[in-house]
Amino acid sequence: MKEKQRVFIVQSNWLIVGFLSLLMLTGTVFARGSAKPLALPLDAAHQGLTYEAMPSDVGRNLDDPGYFILADALAAAADYLVQFQADFTDDNAGNGFDGSETPEDPDDSGWDWRLNWDTEAHAHSTAASPTNIYGATAQGLYYAYLATSDMSYFIAMRDAADFIVAATPPSPPRSGADLKFLLLFNDLYSSVVTPTTVYADAAKAKYDDRITVYTTATALAEYIRDARAGQGYENGIIAWDIGIWAVVAQMLYDVYGGTYDQDADDIAEVLYQDSFSGTGYFDVVADAGWDPTYTDTNFYWYTLGLTGLIDAFSYSNTHTAEIAGLITRLQDSQYPNGAFSYCYGANEDDEDWQATAYILLTLHDYNAAAYTIEINHGAYWLGATQHTGGGWVYSSGNHYPEIGGENTVALSFAPPAPVVDAGWYAFVIRESADTEPPYIWGNSEYVPDAVEFLTFASGQKAGLGTDLINGATVSQITSLHIDRLDDIPSSGSQYGPYINIWVTDGNGNYAVIANEPSDGEWAGSRWDVPDWDFLKTKRCKVYETVGTSGGDPGTSWVASFIGISGPITFEDAANLIIMPPPVSYIEGGNGVGTGAPDELGTNVARGYNWIFGDTAANYVTGSGEGFVVDNYTATADRPVHNMTQLTDWGTIQLAVTMADPGNEIHVDAGMYPENPVIDKSLTIQGAGPT
Repeated sequence: MKEKQRVFIVQSNWLIVGFLSLLMLTGTVFARGSAKPLALPLDAAHQGLTYEAMPSDVGRNLDDPGYFILADALAAAADYLVQFQADFTDDNAGNGFDGSETPEDPDDSGWDWRLNWDTEAHAHSTAASPTNIYGATAQGLYYAYLATSDMSYFIAMRDAADFIVAATPPSPPRSGADLKFLLLFNDLYSSVVTPTTVYADAAKAKYDDRITVYTTATALAEYIRDARAGQGYENGIIAWDIGIWAVVAQMLYDVYGGTYDQDADDIAEVLYQDSFSGTGYFDVVADAGWDPTYTDTNFYWYTLGLTGLIDAFSYSNTHTAEIAGLITRLQDSQYPNGAFSYCYGANEDDEDWQATAYILLTLHDYNAAAYTIEINHGAYWLGATQHTGGGWVYSSGNHYPEIGGENTVALSFAPPAPVVDAGWYAFVIRESADTEPPYIWGNSEYVPDAVEFLTFASGQKAGLGTDLINGATVSQITSLHIDRLDDIPSSGSQYGPYINIWVTDGNGNYAVIANEPSDGEWAGSRWDVPDWDFLKTKRCKVYETVGTSGGDPGTSWVASFIGISGPITFEDAANLIIMPPPVSYIEGGNGVGTGAPDELGTNVARGYNWIFGDTAANYVTGSGEGFVVDNYTATADRPVHNMTQLTDWGTIQLAVTMADPGNEIHVDAGMYPENPVIDKSLTIQGAGPT
């Protein structure tokens, strides 16, 4: 994958020197591909530009077995924020008590700007925390606490809030995010500990100080606009930087009344004139471009700029007619894997962690119900690209706690983990090159506890498997069923999901038999096999063993077992035994390919499987919403029971063969047209009197 560099930024902040207000800028990069600059705070310690490259194999979860649980990703992200805080409350960060910390952090309740995962301690450094990232980072803890009630998160954000309150202007607020965080935390503290106005009052005082310095809310917004443009950033950073102040002004009005709502309107108006007049710095039409070399700075931070506009217009309730068009532009910038792009249009290798996080927050605040799909997919991508340490790590090994905080906010909006019926297992089979694995999550839009499988790229496969009919022969299958609930014409092919069954001859050979979902004979009944009489006449394909040819048995062991090398039906496979191979068999090759129905990472297989995805040519690649399924069943007659092993079998001979000496076998009443060979000491009991 090509390397590219992308800028990630922090909202504008101020340092008052005498009577001079200087705009200080912060930022960070994120990317794979051509170089993009990262703007860091313009002070003696941070001069010039920094570059980062997003790793080509991002994430902890790409090779993890099955699907990962987004709730676990959220907890890991919040734990990361606690771990890397310069904890004021000993030993909340887990790096020791004052005087014995490793390293000895400054106890200022903040976070480092940048650390290296590979070369530095996994804790806050000895350096003082930059004051302009407290609010943006701590909001991740706020949303994680709402989801988990973990008191370590509460302690960490309380310490951060107390630091912001104690600091006098101009440090902080260094950004509107500080004030938004204080307002949010005030309500939380009042609910968890005791009613208070301390944090809200501090937010009000610090906001009022900014207005005093700049005389009006309009002047404040214009100052940010012109200062950013003066740096050469006539792009989306202007709207993103200003929009948060409209949000804060409206939040203050909701608490204190007064004229704060007019401030919100005035700030939003500055943005509207800049972005929609055709003569401003950030033009939502003219700047909706793409330069793969990232030379044209007008295209920088485009999607982040849209979030600033939407936030300002929705919170102030002004220019709301523009919001639908802005959201459409965001939707145009979302990739099938859920990520959003840094520039407009979801171009190649332009995925961006920070843009995705803020877009999800904006969509959630504006209308979470209307944009569930976009939010779910984006949050899943963030979880799928998370590092094992809980943060998000670039190819250089660098990680930025603020990015972690912003992504933690977005993860809190993630879809639920799938609730899979007892005896069934949802798992990833195969990912495709340069993408995340298929996504699996819960979807209750149609019915409670439905499961959604999203295969958004050709070659991806996922499965829903069970061992509930292991030990039966293929002819003993009595029913196979699954309900597909999603809007089929607009979401995935009409042909998926489809059938994969692991079978064996009982002598150590294994294969997969499957239906061909695009065959016309399956029309109308692709997900419903009511009985054996229906199944036995259908074409049966054979895969995942040496010697097959185009889905026919060919020269494989299956051909020898059934006496047919050419096309077969399920009736021809009637005496094959449903049973998955052991992991050692799959890992040993034996003709088993990457598309075989076993779990990515563990190679654990289940006997019967519903399959989602594959290649576009096979008409089973999903898109959009994905495959939403419920009421999945697989039943078979297994009338012979090993009471010692607690296993069930389709024939007496199978039960005997698989039994250990001394086992007790019970046989249901019925006719058994077989002559079992009993070559070990067993207790075999029929259904009638002994």
